[in-house]
Formats: sequence, structure tokens, C-alpha cells
Amino acid sequence: MKNDLGSKIKVWLDTQGYNLEMFTARTFRGKGFQIAQSVYYQDTESNQSREIDLVCYYTKVLSGLVST
Repeated sequence: MKNDLGSKIKVWLDTQGYNLEMFTARTFRGKGFQIAQSVYYQDTESNQSREIDLVCYYTKVLSGLVST
């Protein structure tokens, strides 16, 4: 039964885009980006809380100025 539950969880994760999200986050992080996952925001049109899977930030200093 335990193995059956593990198989069901793996199938669910494989079909929900979780692997792609983790791969994308790992790839961007490896290139020097800062990553925020599962970021919630208030949708102003529907007034509902919504989730963004990934937000990637990259900050670079140019001639003493910070550019994002």
C-alpha cells in the first residue's frame, strides 16, 4: 500500500508541472538569479489571492549604480 501511495504521488507531481518548476528554479539559481517560489499576490480584477510559481531576480552593479 505504501508503494502504491508513492506511485500515485509521483504521477501527480509529474502531471502538475512541479518537476519543470523545480528544474527552472535550479537552472536560474545556477546562473546567479535570486529565486522566489510560490509567491502570492492579490489579483485586483477578481480580488482573489493568486500564486505565481516563480519570480526570478537578477541584480548587477553598473558603474556604482544598481540595475535590476
